[in-house]
Amino acid sequence: MFDHAQYLTIPKNRVGVLIGPKGSVKKEIEERGKVKLQIDSETGEVTIIPNSETDDPLLLLKTQNVVKAIARGYTPQKAMFLFNDGYFLDVISLKQFVHNNKAALTRIRSRLIGTKGKTRKTLEKLTKTSIVIMGSTVSIIGKYENMMLAKESILMIINGADQNKVYGILERKVKEIAKAEAELWKTQEEAESEKELQELFDDDAPDLDEEFDKLIEEN
Repeated sequence: MFDHAQYLTIPKNRVGVLIGPKGSVKKEIEERGKVKLQIDSETGEVTIIPNSETDDPLLLLKTQNVVKAIARGYTPQKAMFLFNDGYFLDVISLKQFVHNNKAALTRIRSRLIGTKGKTRKTLEKLTKTSIVIMGSTVSIIGKYENMMLAKESILMIINGADQNKVYGILERKVKEIAKAEAELWKTQEEAESEKELQELFDDDAPDLDEEFDKLIEEN
């Protein structure tokens, strides 16, 4: 068991989302994270207290990230994906690029969102990630390599790169990654053996990648 509580402060307008209808979201996080959440609705302070069953530091980190994701604008359904192995959260602060210049912040947000959300949606589709732009932050949820691709693209746009050029770079990198992964299989026989082994272990397991892709498309 880990004795040290973790402390976070979330926007007060996200407290209701973190708690959920009749406390449903809070309860799910507590059950899956093996923690107790203490939420101060007046200040937005959240205390994450490990319970007697908590013996995994990684699970505690995942729980923190779920709370952070909800705080940064994600729906609970998307945030809960962070409890799964292989999914990560990254939060980019736009303040480091604009300081206190509100006009610059508005301009960067507009470039990242695009007309009717086109830029954000295109980046999500190409990188297979979920991107939320809220206030002065840009948050990304996805598999590590995909998340880093999305982050690199977002930073390029923040620094003034043309969106269409960024899309072109992304498409090339995605193809390169797909080619590299394909080359991991030296023979068709190896691929078939791996497929049979995967089916043996994952026969009734949900396809998390497919579920995550659907969540992105529903956005």
